[in-house]
Amino acid sequence: ISTENGAHWTALYAISYQDFLRYAKWPLVGLGLTVLLALLVGWWINRWYRLQIVQPAQRAQQRLFEGEAFNRVMMDNAPVGLSVVRREDHEVLLENQRAREWQGTAELIKSLNLDEVSATPDEVWLEVAGRHLQACFVATRYQGEDVLLCGFNDITQHVDTAQTMDEARR
Repeated sequence: ISTENGAHWTALYAISYQDFLRYAKWPLVGLGLTVLLALLVGWWINRWYRLQIVQPAQRAQQRLFEGEAFNRVMMDNAPVGLSVVRREDHEVLLENQRAREWQGTAELIKSLNLDEVSATPDEVWLEVAGRHLQACFVATRYQGEDVLLCGFNDITQHVDTAQTMDEARR
């Protein structure tokens, strides 16, 4: 502030903390309660999201992984040969240890008319590469593709035994 003759004046206004807090007490209390309420609501939303969304998704994912691992173990240890064959080009996508040991899956697939396979299991008995096989197959889906699940059991020994028994009977 200055006067007409050019003298400068300085004005100081002092307020004590006590006066300030008395004046701003309710706005500060409201602000503190708002912050506290926002923190509580954020915590509650986070907890609800974890309990209702994240944990069920984690449990479902864990069940999916366990189911996949169980199916792989079951397929690999099945007492019959199992193969998953793409319907489009008859390519073998997956086969278990028994099917790999036999090494005749491609010949078996060529000998079957797989274009007419339905969603209900079909069963055939045939001879492939000098071996008698009992084969069953069903149409299904695997990893987003139309596939055939083929199972086969080598019954050559049973057929040979039955023929031997028939010859012995004769």
